[in-house]
Amino acid sequence: MSRESLEQFKEVLLKYTTLQERLKATADTESFVKLAVKLGEESGYSFTAEEVKEALQEETERLAKPPTIEDVVARFKIVVNYY
Repeated sequence: MSRESLEQFKEVLLKYTTLQERLKATADTESFVKLAVKLGEESGYSFTAEEVKEALQEETERLAKPPTIEDVVARFKIVVNYY
């Protein structure tokens, strides 16, 4: 359940630049993780620091590979839904 909550919070982040800016301003990964958990809690989401770290690692690994057509389509859908 909490990983699902993290995914939902990530969708919220795409909509609110103020939250994005607060996370971008963190000095290091540990600060980013702590703030992400705090902002998630403040927004009604429940996930752990470990889940945030795992998601960051997965994203890092995903970005290291060339995108598949499914990746491109998924990103396009996010952009379209954002606007």
